[in-house]
Amino acid sequence: MAYQQTSATDYDDLLDKLVTFAVADGWTQSYNAAGPPRQIGIYKGDCHISFGARSGENPYDRGGGQYDAVINAALATALLPGTPVYYGHTGSIVTTDTDPDRIRINDLYGSLTNVWFFSGGGADPDYIHVVVQAGGERYVHFGFGILDPLGQTHPDVVFAVGGYYEWWDASTNCHRPENSAHEFGHLADENYAQIRIQANTLPSGYASAGIYKTEGNMTLVMTRADQDSDHWAAQPGKILDFFFPVGNELTTGGTSLYSVPWLFQEAAAVSHVYLGRLPGIRLSNIAQFAPATELTQGTDVWTIFPWKRKGLKENLAIGGDPIQTCNTAEYAWALKKNT
Repeated sequence: MAYQQTSATDYDDLLDKLVTFAVADGWTQSYNAAGPPRQIGIYKGDCHISFGARSGENPYDRGGGQYDAVINAALATALLPGTPVYYGHTGSIVTTDTDPDRIRINDLYGSLTNVWFFSGGGADPDYIHVVVQAGGERYVHFGFGILDPLGQTHPDVVFAVGGYYEWWDASTNCHRPENSAHEFGHLADENYAQIRIQANTLPSGYASAGIYKTEGNMTLVMTRADQDSDHWAAQPGKILDFFFPVGNELTTGGTSLYSVPWLFQEAAAVSHVYLGRLPGIRLSNIAQFAPATELTQGTDVWTIFPWKRKGLKENLAIGGDPIQTCNTAEYAWALKKNT
């Protein structure tokens, strides 16, 4: 199974359906513990990953009667079926349920209207991406698997990414995509992503084999900000260093889909090694599309979703008409639909 659209009654049901989809796609279930809260562990090839919620955390009141729910994730080198929780597995950097190295995925409270599962097909490496319509116009993203090496012959590089976003309307952060309370692990230099490096992958002077939180170890491939000038600046870490601008004119007759590269930093942060790109996902612009619109490019079909909620630039905090509603403007992820 390479694609599925469904729904989930809650975060426990979401994890249960993730296991079902993964097993149908050739992954192996290590455990599926009903909880509460539910905990799952699955693996395929070199990717071993666990997910689970924390007791007492789901749901919790963010303030003003606005509830949130979170699931956590962690990579491992091997899963222990006798340890049916998301932490404490072999090689994992997440050793307890309070460990800050865990990947957190939030905005999963209540019934989840739509859930999309995407996985690799053909010559693609193994991966699974998940998109959840959390409520109203809000979307949640997470994924895991093997980076696309683009012809390189180093050992498989395993990734896991998640999104954590303060969405509640009463917050002054909700309409600032670049706010530090909004983490997009897909961008590598964030708290909410992990990577597994195997032996004979990196040159001398870089990290040894193991699992790392990407923040501090990966080179930033894109800067989140409200203004176009922030992306175009020729300064370290700005978009011109590593990436084509996503703000292409909409009159060009098409929508560009940009690869998301991952680069590992040398210890002195002077140079970096290209590891590959996130498979089956592209950065794009959703200004002219409704969420979940399908885009056809050649023989490929891509489904486009906002990072959190599609909105107008003028409604951001710096805009002429700021509105207290979560807003990631035109930023979008496009997911490859393999059928």
